[in-house]
Amino acid sequence: MWLGLRKVSYLDIGANHPTRLSNTYLFYRRGNKGVLVEPDADLCRGLRRARRHDRVLNVAVGPSGDSVIPMYIMTSRTLNTLDKAQAEALHADGRERIEHVRNVRLLGINELLAEQFGESKPDYVSLDIEGLDLEILQAWDFQRFRPEVFCVATRTCSQDNSEAKISEVIDLMRARDYMVYADTHLNTVFVSCEAWSRRPVA
Repeated sequence: MWLGLRKVSYLDIGANHPTRLSNTYLFYRRGNKGVLVEPDADLCRGLRRARRHDRVLNVAVGPSGDSVIPMYIMTSRTLNTLDKAQAEALHADGRERIEHVRNVRLLGINELLAEQFGESKPDYVSLDIEGLDLEILQAWDFQRFRPEVFCVATRTCSQDNSEAKISEVIDLMRARDYMVYADTHLNTVFVSCEAWSRRPVA
């Protein structure tokens, strides 16, 4: 609203559930369309049923390349991760278990953006992939694909109250000329300084 965007295209990386805890469902309900990325094939089926106008990609996202990578499926599907160390740490804490390990296609972030958005870009990006968010943003081609708004998970996850803010993500986004617009404790919302400077003034 503040940026004057009447239609919003979005990219939801780590979509998980079509409605619950979704950072893009409100846009969808208002008639917008986007791309939902989810490496868990079981969760993709639910996304496709409930979000028929969105494109649902059953792939994982990494910094670069096109390959195959193990995905660790946890007891709580919201904690699924490609990060073996994080999966094992959650498992060791006792309340989560590694239920399955599945190989999934891994697609580089810029390859995915080019494939799905061509010469355009998403207006809004939700990024929550349990441990690899910083690596994705480090690899992101901001010259070619520069969304107006990012919502990024910026707090580590643990079962022993040892969570911490991922300050490196905030530092990187500020260095890419994004400002911190809001913070929900778990997520930080970043807005392009350029987009903010040219917003319509009421």
